[in-house]
Amino acid sequence: MLRPFPVPNWSLEEHDGRCRHAALSDLGRRAKNQDRWFADDQQQIYLVADGMGGRPAGDLVADRIVQELPPKLDRAIGNRNDLRRPATMMLVMGAVADLSDEIWKAAQLQPGLVGMGATLVLAVIRGGRALITHLGDSRAYLIRDWQCIQLTHDHSLLQELLDAGRLAVTEARGHIAGTQLTRYAGMDDLAMPDARVLDLLPGDRLLLCTDGLSGALDYPRLAGIAVASTNLSTTCETLVREAKAAGATDNITVVMVEVTR
Repeated sequence: MLRPFPVPNWSLEEHDGRCRHAALSDLGRRAKNQDRWFADDQQQIYLVADGMGGRPAGDLVADRIVQELPPKLDRAIGNRNDLRRPATMMLVMGAVADLSDEIWKAAQLQPGLVGMGATLVLAVIRGGRALITHLGDSRAYLIRDWQCIQLTHDHSLLQELLDAGRLAVTEARGHIAGTQLTRYAGMDDLAMPDARVLDLLPGDRLLLCTDGLSGALDYPRLAGIAVASTNLSTTCETLVREAKAAGATDNITVVMVEVTR
């Protein structure tokens, strides 16, 4: 269940949402890393993509996402600060859906690539606000005032079973339904992402990660590490190290973003 995040008691004019970031990607126990990430503090676009290991050429899809989505977003919204406007949100969601459709069409031209796909989670920051968009089970978290709050809701059969009360949270870890995604980039239907906008405070941090992290660490452990250090690189390193120690079998990718002012 998503926890509500606190509503800040400040005006957006108090800061301009400047950011810095750190990132780390690790093979885990896989022979190949199909995770990719993108971060640009000037564009204020941060992105993690996870090529689906059970499908052909997942790494090619993840590559294409991090290479093509940022310029698509730049063409769609440029430097717009009005992230709360429905039109702006739809432009971002449309860019993601269009890229997914392009990936699917490209796969149809090469029989060996049919079915390729990837998850993604995206943060666009403008004027003290963040627009979080995702497909699949890559996640975003907000770290604020010693709290770590999940911002995304997995697009998976496992999450649907949990939402319907057909599976207990204690039964979820390692369940086969967790590998069955209901939305992802490259799917053969409209891949409409979920999106939400939140106001940011100076000092807020966003954590974007693949399921190699969230699948290995339970929420209390992940949250405890995320709030314990204010050093972004140290936090990334600790999260990856602890996920590996916990037995992570997948690639692990973490992008930490901090609002500096």
